Amino acid sequence: MNPFSSFDDRDTYLIRIDNTAPHRGLDSPERLKSLAESALMDTPPEEVFDRLTRLTARFLNAPVCLLSIVSDQRQFFKSAYGLEGDLAVERGTPVCDSICQYVVKEGAQLMISNTRTSPLLKQRDTVVSAGMISYMGYPVLSPDGFVLGSFCVIDHEERSWEKDEVELLGELARTVNSEIAARIRSKRATLALSSTSEQLKRTLGWADCLVWEGWVDCSEKEWNWRFNIQPSGLFHRLFGERVPPEDVGLYYRFQLPDQAEMDARSRRAMLNREPGYSQEFRVISEGQLYWLSESVTITPTGPNSFWLVGVATDITDLKQTQNKLRISERLTRTFAEYAPASVAMFDRDMRYLVHTTQWLKDIGKAGQDLTEKCHYDLFPDLPDE
Repeated sequence: MNPFSSFDDRDTYLIRIDNTAPHRGLDSPERLKSLAESALMDTPPEEVFDRLTRLTARFLNAPVCLLSIVSDQRQFFKSAYGLEGDLAVERGTPVCDSICQYVVKEGAQLMISNTRTSPLLKQRDTVVSAGMISYMGYPVLSPDGFVLGSFCVIDHEERSWEKDEVELLGELARTVNSEIAARIRSKRATLALSSTSEQLKRTLGWADCLVWEGWVDCSEKEWNWRFNIQPSGLFHRLFGERVPPEDVGLYYRFQLPDQAEMDARSRRAMLNREPGYSQEFRVISEGQLYWLSESVTITPTGPNSFWLVGVATDITDLKQTQNKLRISERLTRTFAEYAPASVAMFDRDMRYLVHTTQWLKDIGKAGQDLTEKCHYDLFPDLPDE
C-alpha cells in the first residue's frame, strides 16, 4: 500500500494538498457558490489555459491534458488538449462518468496507473471505453481553497507515474490556480468598486486586494500628491494595520526596486492624458519580497490636476511559479545548446522540444531554431516509420 494512499491497492494513490477548504462534497453550497463566482463553467476556450494544457501534455509526454471544472451534475472541460470525437465536441461528461470528481471529493492529487482495475472507480465503462487507462490529476482551487475541479493528464496505456512527473504536474497546476485566483480577486475588486462608498469600505475590509485614490496637482515643478487608502485584507497583510494612517504615501513603508520606472510610467500617463495604465512591480516589506499587479485609472479634474484610482492584487505565487518554469526551461535549453553530442527531444507529434547545436549541423539546419516545429514538415520525404 502506498504511504499516501487511502486505498489498499497498488494502482491508486493520493497525495493530500494543504489549505483546501473542508467543504469538498460535490453538492456543497459553499463550494458551488465559489464555483459560480469563478465563472469557468460553460465558457469558451481561452488561450491562457489552452497553452498550459498543451505544454503540460508535452512536458509529461501524455496524449491528453484537461482543465476539468466539476459541478454537482457534470464536469466541463474549460481546456482540453488531445481529446477526440464526442468528448471534444461536448466538452464534458456527466459527473458520474468523471474521474475528476474524486480529486474534488478527496481534495488531493490523484494518481491511477490502471483505471480498469482501480477500486476507486464505481463506474468505469465510459472511462475505459474512451481510452482513459491511466490518470493523474491535481486540485483546481479557488483563492479560498475550494476545490473547483482537476488539472489532469491522461494516457491511453497503463502507466506508473514517477515522482518528478507528480511534482511537475503540481507546479503547472498551481500556475492554473494562480490565474484563476487573480481573476476572482479582480472580479471581487471590480464588484466592490461599483457599490456605494460605505459598502465598498465594508467589502474591502477583508478582500485580498489594495484599493487607493490619489489626487495630483501638477501645476508646480514638484508635483503635490495626496492619497486615500481603503482598508483591505491585502493592506493588513502588507502594512500590519487594519486602518491606514492619514496623509501618508501609498507604499510609504516599503523598498520599491522598481520605483523609478513606476514614477515615470505614472507621470507619462498623466502628461499624455491617457485613461490609465497597468503595471507589475516588487515590494519589499520587512525583508520579504512581494509582487503586486496594479491597474490605475486616470480622470482629469482640471488643466493640471488628476484623480487616480488604483487596484492592486498580490501575484507573488504566480511570479514564483513562472520563475521556476523559466529556470527549468533555461537549464534544458542550456544543456541542449552546449552539449557536444547530437541530441534532440520531441513530443508525441514529433515536434521539437529542444535540440543541440550539433544536431542542427548534422541535419543541415545549422543556426536555426526548430522549437515546436514538426520534424516531418522539415523533411516531408521521410518515410512514416
